[in-house]
Amino acid sequence: MCVELVQAPSVPTGKKSVTIRLDADVLAWMKAQGRGYQSRINAVLRACYEAHRHD
Repeated sequence: MCVELVQAPSVPTGKKSVTIRLDADVLAWMKAQGRGYQSRINAVLRACYEAHRHD
């Protein structure tokens, strides 16, 4: 039996891999927008962070 080692995709510098639970309908809507849904989720969270970081 031959085993092929595959390198895990790298995480861009400054980013962390996390597990997050989202409402099913929200996740479905984000995914329905097309590729890059994780980046869009990050952008929404960043906008909220930027809006409130000096509170």
